[in-house]
Amino acid sequence: MEAPAEILNKCDTLTLILTAGTNFIQDHKQERVGEHFHAAVTHRANAAARHNEETLLAEHVKDYQSLFRRFSLVVGTTDQALLTMNTRDRLEKYTKDNSVDPELEAQFWQFGRYLLTSCSRPGSLPANLQGVWNNSSEPA
Repeated sequence: MEAPAEILNKCDTLTLILTAGTNFIQDHKQERVGEHFHAAVTHRANAAARHNEETLLAEHVKDYQSLFRRFSLVVGTTDQALLTMNTRDRLEKYTKDNSVDPELEAQFWQFGRYLLTSCSRPGSLPANLQGVWNNSSEPA
């Protein structure tokens, strides 16, 4: 059998299937510890591995867009000169020069929606980043 490095040197594509889980549950009566996650994570990874990359991507896009495309935001039109710049340069100009760039504002709004949509799915824990900045173990 070939060593993993030799196999990787011969391949021209590589698909990684990643999945994660936790045994944390929102139930203090069970000391917030639920069933071990290994079986569920293994099942999801194995189910995904039965499909090719194109199928997985198509399923993901269909699922995600069914939620994301429910809303759009138009707050104005940005000057054409700004639209030729990359996002980093536009953001720098926006903050330093106090320039008007409504499409950049809409883009950041949509990015926030993308993050919340991605981490707030059925069967998952709620999107909650309070632990990052909250000094209370029992926030409001």
